Amino acid sequence: MNYQVFLKPYLLALSVCLLLVAQGCSSGPPEPDSVQGEHFESFSVIAQCYTDYTMQNGRAPSSPNDLLPLLRQAGVDPVELLESLDGGNDVVVLWGAIPDMKSPEPVVMGYQTSSTNGQRLVITSMGVVTMPDEEFYSAPFPPGHKAPAKPAN
Repeated sequence: MNYQVFLKPYLLALSVCLLLVAQGCSSGPPEPDSVQGEHFESFSVIAQCYTDYTMQNGRAPSSPNDLLPLLRQAGVDPVELLESLDGGNDVVVLWGAIPDMKSPEPVVMGYQTSSTNGQRLVITSMGVVTMPDEEFYSAPFPPGHKAPAKPAN
């Protein structure tokens, strides 16, 4: 009997549960820069729905459409929230990505494409944070993904 076939969904579920436990053990969400504060809640909703979808389906969402029902359940207007994702100008979400749970650092799962005052909002495997650009460009990304090219000064 091939036990790997039976264990894969359970290992994925265990990984996601560990992610949620790690989020629950923090001392609360970090305070975003005042310029980014208006987007912090939207990023948090996206992060939570991404995690919920992964737990419910045994795989990460592959597109914004996968999150529509969960966004509606969260009480937000999915069209308005996801409009910026479709344009690609504000937010990049690493669709289909599952973070390496062995990483001692938060793994980047989505991010604001441009920074404000040298910082950007980042969806990580441990929640949404305001991350300095230097930290962002050296942060771990899920397998198959990497940080965008660092702009020349």
